[in-house]
Amino acid sequence: MKKILVLMVAVFAMTMTASAQKITKEQRNQVIENLIGRMRPVDGCSWLITTEPISYYEYWVVTGKKKHDARTSVSNAAKVTQAEKESFVLALNQEAKRPIFSLPTRAEIQLAHKKVGLHGDLIQLSSATTGCFWIKISKKMYKELKE
Repeated sequence: MKKILVLMVAVFAMTMTASAQKITKEQRNQVIENLIGRMRPVDGCSWLITTEPISYYEYWVVTGKKKHDARTSVSNAAKVTQAEKESFVLALNQEAKRPIFSLPTRAEIQLAHKKVGLHGDLIQLSSATTGCFWIKISKKMYKELKE
């Protein structure tokens, strides 16, 4: 529970600074570290997943593209197209200089929801619709990043 509170405070702090300035390398690194820190292992699987969907702030910092307007909170789950989800993962992997992150399949999302408990709009899991999204990483890559 304390981790969630700390995470919420950190996201709130990031949202306050994001609207008034350009994205810095430090902010980008912080967002990536936060994404990795939010990942949880899925029992019986060889990967971890973010339990919270990717936010508009995270999408903006990683891709450099704003997908929200002034009336939308940057801490809300980013509702983007499948191509934009793939663009997000590609940008993360380019930053890492190797393929580390990927998008979970519909079946993997459903499995993770049963085993870990995902938050967000699980109704819109079709790649044909705009919706929120999660990312995953293999346990091996996660261990390498944490060392």
